[in-house]
Order: sequence, then structure tokens, then C-alpha cells
Amino acid sequence: MKRTIAIVFLLSFSIPAIATPYWYGIAEIYLGFSKDSDDSDDSYASRNSYGGNFGYRLGIGLQLNERFGIEGQWDSILGSDLEGLDIPGGLREQFELTTDQGLGVDVKTNDYLSVLGTVTIPFPFDNTNTVKLIGKAGLSYHWLKYDVSPYTNQTEQFPGGDFKITPVFDDPVYELDEKGFTPMVSLGFRYTARSWFQKTNFELGLAYRFTEKPRENNIFVTLRHRF
Repeated sequence: MKRTIAIVFLLSFSIPAIATPYWYGIAEIYLGFSKDSDDSDDSYASRNSYGGNFGYRLGIGLQLNERFGIEGQWDSILGSDLEGLDIPGGLREQFELTTDQGLGVDVKTNDYLSVLGTVTIPFPFDNTNTVKLIGKAGLSYHWLKYDVSPYTNQTEQFPGGDFKITPVFDDPVYELDEKGFTPMVSLGFRYTARSWFQKTNFELGLAYRFTEKPRENNIFVTLRHRF
């Protein structure tokens, strides 16, 4: 009898209460940042830093019960700073670039498509049930396209000694089309403003993708609305 009571007691904490499943939509903005520990010099740029990139996510989710759900997300990184990506260091010699020529990067696509499982846990110190802990984990499909083009700085002189330097780009000498899967996890808080819209939540948290180079992290703010 005691054993049966103990099993029931444990299951009451491990199995969430059954609730009616519902769909919701998400709209999110985030700030990306990263740190790469590889200090090798086989790239035209230093690999010590990467970041300051803004992005947005749109998606749809299905809340299965009070604790578990699943989300589909599509997000795009805007204004990508590609310092830190692998660009072959032999391009200058391969294409016989002169010493006064630089290499510019033009990002065509930097997007992710993700499927994530979600878990919702009541916040221990919240008696109003308006704040909850949110964990997510899943897989992202990433596709990245960029062109590398040589450029030459042209100097334009003005009266009075002033001058203007303008980079003039040539045709791309290197194109990359990279695709692949990478795991993704995130942890944050969800807040429900019951005095405003009971079907609308706000989320704040950190996300991490296990990309090889660079390591990608972001801080996100999400608007979540129940249909």
C-alpha cells in the first residue's frame, strides 16, 4: 500500500495536468552575439569576435498540455557581421590580388528553419501564476550564402586638402552556399499580463545554436498569442 501511494505521489509531479491543446503564433526579435576560440590565421579576418547582429523569428506552436508543446520557427539574421566565418586565406594569392586590394563579403542569405520541443515550468516564487520558466530544444536547418569580392580603395581629393575614400568592388571571386543541421536550445521566462490580454504572453530569454564557427548565441524577446 505504501509503495502504491509513493508511486502515485511521484507521478503527480512528473505528469502534467491534461488540458485542451491549442495553437499559438510567435513573433520575435533578437540580438545575436558570439565568441570563437579559434585564433588561427587561415582566414582573411580575425576569428576572435562575431556579433552585434539583429534578427527576427516567426513561427507557430501547438501547446499539448500545461507543460509540453512543439514549435516551428523560421528566422533570418539581418546585417550579418561575417567576421569569424571560414573564408580561405589563399584567395589573395590564388587570384593574384594586389596589396592595395581588400576582400569584401556580401551576404545573400542567412536563415534558419527550426523544430523545437517546449517545456513549461511554474516559477517557484510566483504566487500569481503569471511568470513561468520556458525551456526549448530541437534542431535547426541553416542555409548561408555569401559572395567574396575584391575591392580597391579610390581616393577623391577636394579643395582645402579634404579627401574621400570609396571602395570599388570587382566581380565575386568566391561564392559559398552552405547548408546543414545544428542543434538549438533556449531558456527563458514567460509573462502573462492577465489585466491586459489573457491570450497574449511575452517571453525573454537566451538561445544557443551549436554551430561550429562561430558559436552563435542570441538574446530574444517574443510576443506569443494564442489562437
